[in-house]
Amino acid sequence: MADVNNFQSFPHFSQLPKEVRLMIWEMALPCPRIVSVEMRSLRKTYLEWEREKEVSNKTAENTSDSETMPEASRATSLDCERPGVDPPPIDGHLPGIKSNTPPPQILLACHESFAVATKFYERVFSIHPSSPETYFNFYQDTLYIRHDTFSWYSEGAESIIDGLVCFSVHNDKELNRVKNLAVLLDPKSIVSVEEWLVGLLCFFRGVERLSLVVQHYHQDDFASPLCLIEPIDVDAAWLNLQLFLSDPYKQEEIPEIPSNDNMGLADVDLEVLRVAIEAEMGQDYVAPKIECGVIVTRDFKEYLDSLLERCLFDSG
Repeated sequence: MADVNNFQSFPHFSQLPKEVRLMIWEMALPCPRIVSVEMRSLRKTYLEWEREKEVSNKTAENTSDSETMPEASRATSLDCERPGVDPPPIDGHLPGIKSNTPPPQILLACHESFAVATKFYERVFSIHPSSPETYFNFYQDTLYIRHDTFSWYSEGAESIIDGLVCFSVHNDKELNRVKNLAVLLDPKSIVSVEEWLVGLLCFFRGVERLSLVVQHYHQDDFASPLCLIEPIDVDAAWLNLQLFLSDPYKQEEIPEIPSNDNMGLADVDLEVLRVAIEAEMGQDYVAPKIECGVIVTRDFKEYLDSLLERCLFDSG
């Protein structure tokens, strides 16, 4: 019998025809991911940026053709300002975008794999004058935005909308290309879900599937990829399953998995909500499919699934 360890490497891969290697690299592309993005502060401050622009503008005044002036030199700090909202202090830092989701490992394997992967994964999402850092596949990845991390001017229900106003200044086309969107809702929100979603979808007119996240479980655990599961009460489900497995006198039926109504969406007809949004956005707009769920890590999902399988086995 062949040793399994002998199949962990394939030293003759480079000797394969290039066409075959490219096909293998394409087949090795990762599965759909949930890509979380959030606001961050850049090292550069507004004051430093203003000083740089003053120097650039003085240089541009000495040129006869103003069209040769770089676009960045003509920009102002108001590019990131939401109308009606005071901008951050002049000595504050510029806003930027970062992602806690690591880039696909295939991008780091070699030049050949990088060339294949970058046909599908683009480095996108930034706020001027920062550079984009997030690798995203518009065909299959899900963009994930959280109300508690994607904000700059405010907190609560309007934080995501405020952040998107700043974000969309230089990302309008990219946002409209997003097909799958997940949003962590604010349980303290006082606006209607329909009204809030209309404001949100104005930035994402190309979304085909919208996931309303009612809970982000293990918020600071980014060691494992994120997954979207049914909208259950994770803590209560975990406790019920553990109690069932530890009880020597088990009941015949497995314990109940309670639902999570953190946002009060249990009584909301999502299809009616979708039709209402479609009517509000205009006749030519096709509203996305709307679903609710909870975000957990893949490791925790596998652990929860294993508990459920053990309960099913023990219940006979």
